[in-house]
Amino acid sequence: LAALPGFTLPGDISASSRFYDRDIVTEPAVLEDGHVRVPTGPGLGIEIDPVALEDMTVAREVLRR
Repeated sequence: LAALPGFTLPGDISASSRFYDRDIVTEPAVLEDGHVRVPTGPGLGIEIDPVALEDMTVAREVLRR
């Protein structure tokens, strides 16, 4: 939603450090002057840090059809 023009009152947009000591993305969101930069990469614009994800995984489930 934060990427939409005219979206000025987000209620849950904040820096990653507000919610997490360590994030699973390579470039966590940073709050500057009341704004969070919208990621510019492909797709969602983020890249998962596989080492951080592995370190924080507590369980795995495989769903099959």
